[in-house]
Amino acid sequence: MACGSFQTIKALADVKGLFDHYVWKTLRLGYLAPDIVETILDRRQPSHLSLHQINAAKLPDTGVRNAARSAFPL
Repeated sequence: MACGSFQTIKALADVKGLFDHYVWKTLRLGYLAPDIVETILDRRQPSHLSLHQINAAKLPDTGVRNAARSAFPL
């Protein structure tokens, strides 16, 4: 989407055969701070936090990074 190939999340989801809600939630993860992503990929995140929980959170796009940051005592 950043390069302008798709005008909307729905257009991207349709081309990829995915639900638009799934694509939207996946794109939100791009706003996590790099050290948080690395911690999750290395499976070093706090036991109470998972990507499923981050995705399930009802946060505005701008709140994703801040909410995840507060959960990580790095």
